[in-house]
Amino acid sequence: MNYFLVAPRLDLSLELPVSDELARAFEGQWARMHNQSMRDAFAEGLAKKLSELLMVQVDWDLRPPTPSQLAYAMAISKGLKIPLPVETTHYRGAMYEFLSAHSETFKATKTSKKVEESATTTTQGVGRGAELLSATTTPGALA
Repeated sequence: MNYFLVAPRLDLSLELPVSDELARAFEGQWARMHNQSMRDAFAEGLAKKLSELLMVQVDWDLRPPTPSQLAYAMAISKGLKIPLPVETTHYRGAMYEFLSAHSETFKATKTSKKVEESATTTTQGVGRGAELLSATTTPGALA
């Protein structure tokens, strides 16, 4: 027996052959569902599983980016003050290109800021040390 996956918007009709055993089991399951709410729940569960299976079949670059990729891209966008192209939020391939193009610059900027912060902290520390040194070595302080 064959089932069909139909997507009218794409003018797509895929014929999916299934074993006789699966067809009988599926037909039996469908016959057990006597009301529309049971059939709706079944269809919802089937749609969820089918969505997972279809996503596995889609090329990697057409899949959505991972949450980690999105977070890193947003940090880059904010840190470098550059727009995040809409495609990067939809497609892993576009995300890969964005991250490849900007991650090194972003890392260098972060490193540069850390060095500046470290230098500022060190300079402030040296200034405080000098103040402490001058306070302890003022005339009369040693007496």
